[in-house]
Amino acid sequence: MRNVKLGKMGWGGNSRAFTLVELLVVIAIIGILIALLLPAVQAAREAARRMQCTNHLKQIGLAVHTMHDATKFMPSQGYNKDTFKPAVGTTPAWGSDRWSYLTSLLPYIEQSAIYASLAADEFGSPFDNARTQREAKITPYLCPSDGLFGVGSRVMDGGRIFGMTSYHISRGDVYGASTWNESRGMSCRGDSQPMTFGSVTDGLSNTVFASEVVIAGAMESASTDNTPVKGGMALGATLDLRNGTPEDCRSRIAGKVYSGSGSTGRIGLRWCDAYSVHTSFFTCLPPNSASCSQPTGASETEVLISASSNHTGGVNVVVCDGSVQFVSDTVSTGDLNRVPPNADGLPAPTLRYMDYRGPTYYGVWGAMGTSFGGDPSPTF
Repeated sequence: MRNVKLGKMGWGGNSRAFTLVELLVVIAIIGILIALLLPAVQAAREAARRMQCTNHLKQIGLAVHTMHDATKFMPSQGYNKDTFKPAVGTTPAWGSDRWSYLTSLLPYIEQSAIYASLAADEFGSPFDNARTQREAKITPYLCPSDGLFGVGSRVMDGGRIFGMTSYHISRGDVYGASTWNESRGMSCRGDSQPMTFGSVTDGLSNTVFASEVVIAGAMESASTDNTPVKGGMALGATLDLRNGTPEDCRSRIAGKVYSGSGSTGRIGLRWCDAYSVHTSFFTCLPPNSASCSQPTGASETEVLISASSNHTGGVNVVVCDGSVQFVSDTVSTGDLNRVPPNADGLPAPTLRYMDYRGPTYYGVWGAMGTSFGGDPSPTF
């Protein structure tokens, strides 16, 4: 009988197992490949989110034009011809002047049922407990790049549930109160009349209608290297929005505590609310800069909300002609140490009404936010 030699790993075989070193090398190579591919996958996902965000802004721009075609006026903040009809010189019922521009746009973004339900109840105040329509998650009002796009798109605020929004209308380059008589942007005209295309004397293609603003998150702390905290409100005990400058706000970035919730930082928490902290922004500080409020009191009304996004390098804006453009963080903002102009040159703290119709102090970004400043046409 013939003898048969056994191989090391079986009958007549010559194979051998992997050594530990070889296994570790393979694992290391796989890890390097994953490390190289992961940023590309994340970049692709963010590109898709940014594209969807752009499409939402396009929907808003189209809705504005459709609304204007149907009604001959544009949506406004506080004063809306359809939701709020005060007689000149009269005091409106509390809350009835709080409906945002997004409320008027509901029928034009396929949300007619919510709008009709509000209209049937004659709107009244957004804060009446019977008006649960304010709780709706309106997908076109949310940017997918915002960390709160999912289940966090509804929030309990002030004992009531509200739907959030990532898109704020421009109040122009002069920050002031949320009332409809203080704006150089698209949020209102200030004379008990709604905005129209004819109101935009600087040109529809030269004027920003709305921008992204990151929704408020939890309490956060800013770093000491001037890294902005998005979605939060800078806290500064001596900040004076009436007599101060945009630079006073921006200087509060480094090493300062920010609030993303509570009475001092409710950015974007209510799509139905016309108060500036919820649905307005200003074009003085550059995108992804600081946002600030008064130290006490009017923390929702007298604020400086800056455009912001989770996209790299800037924000998407929808222009009054319906196009969507990307504005860089490095856009020109002129002299941020100048105190904003007051009405007819009146000294601060006189309310900054829309009567000031001169050019902006704040460069290209300020010009993009004004609807009647007479500024040279900005380049998008």
